[in-house]
Amino acid sequence: MVESSIRDLFQGRRVPAWLLSFDQKPDVALEDLLTGGTDLEHLQPEEPTVVLLGWLRGFARSSFPQMLDAALAGWVRRSWGDPALRSAGGSSALTAVAWVGAGTLIARARSFERSAQALRELFPEDRTFLRTIGEGPARDPEGSAWLALAEHQQDRSLLDQW
Repeated sequence: MVESSIRDLFQGRRVPAWLLSFDQKPDVALEDLLTGGTDLEHLQPEEPTVVLLGWLRGFARSSFPQMLDAALAGWVRRSWGDPALRSAGGSSALTAVAWVGAGTLIARARSFERSAQALRELFPEDRTFLRTIGEGPARDPEGSAWLALAEHQQDRSLLDQW
């Protein structure tokens, strides 16, 4: 599974704890990361999405990208409509941060077809959810969702929505 391939990629060096926790409980680990509730050890000063994107590039030939895409698609479906995620301590600000991170991941990871599809199923029909938790340009989940959909759009079906 991912743990053994990641261990192989690390060639005997210590594997970051988040990667091991993701292998055991991907949904929990991903939500913790998106809401800022995980310890990324020496990578903590970096944005969590930047760390994940780096790992995606580094582990592109493993099953990690597919597992992360599946976990993110599930998170999008489970979290849609909840303006204050419990894992974010009920904070709408941290929920907005999580949605911006999710949008960034979907937009920048071209292989995230499941996540993009989950977002596309929910977002164009109910734009108000992400709009209501936005806090301006720095935390704009709606803008992040549009960017993610634009990166994955394969036809012109959303043209009227732009």
